[in-house]
Amino acid sequence: MVSKVRLIQAEQESRGCHRLAIGGGRRPRLYRCWNEACAGQLPKRVLLQGLGRNARGSAGVRMLSEREAPAAFQWSWVMRVFGTFIAGGLMALAAGNAFAADAVLPDMPVAEAPVASTYTWSGPYAGGFVGYNFADFDQSGGASFDGEGVVGGVYAGYNLQTERLVYGLEADIGASDVDASGFNAATGVPISNDSTAFGSLRARIGVAYDPILLFATGGVAVSHQEMSLGGAEDDNTHVGYTVGAGVEAKVAPGVTSRVEYRYSDFDAKTYDLGNVSVSSGFDEHSIRAGVALKF
Repeated sequence: MVSKVRLIQAEQESRGCHRLAIGGGRRPRLYRCWNEACAGQLPKRVLLQGLGRNARGSAGVRMLSEREAPAAFQWSWVMRVFGTFIAGGLMALAAGNAFAADAVLPDMPVAEAPVASTYTWSGPYAGGFVGYNFADFDQSGGASFDGEGVVGGVYAGYNLQTERLVYGLEADIGASDVDASGFNAATGVPISNDSTAFGSLRARIGVAYDPILLFATGGVAVSHQEMSLGGAEDDNTHVGYTVGAGVEAKVAPGVTSRVEYRYSDFDAKTYDLGNVSVSSGFDEHSIRAGVALKF
């Protein structure tokens, strides 16, 4: 009689069979039992506890080696080994995560984004300029004559700034080498005009796009003129207005440069030239470039 019978897997197959393990050792012997239709194939020496029949009866078991065991039973051993490896891997992964969580890494330097420099336009400034003027003089009787020449001078001002908006006052004074000549309309005698000095006081407003300032300007202008006719001379100071626009840029810390265009229109003055009186006014176009220091 077999002393121990342990059912390790109850699986109903097509012929009503069960897999059994008999024996209490570490590796129990493997058996397979059949229903009564298979009883004739059983060995005589094996009894099945619980059925109450011997090997010659209608039920019993057949002893098999592990090589003869069904593939499903062998697969169960493979799964046991595979499960052992999986469990070990999970334990190793958990230990690795715990180590990573406890590890202290050195702080890496964080690169800071470059900060764009912002130029402040507010404050006082002063500089110098050179330019070229084109002038058109008119006179009584409808005649006119033209002139052109180099101009140069100095300028100074004060800016205020609100965000991108820049505004302030500026004054300039300069000397002119503009010469104009023609003929007097009344006498037909040659007439000439020389510009000697000029100046202006203007408001200025602009929009800053660092490091560039786009600006417009306008204000009061004065100009001193000398006129001659047939050896007689007279001089006058003309008052008018001037408007213009330009662009200014930072070229170095505290240093700016500019290019601007100005249009000026001056009222008419009467020149007493001997026996002839000439009423003359003029307008001019000026292109200038300058450099200034900001204080």
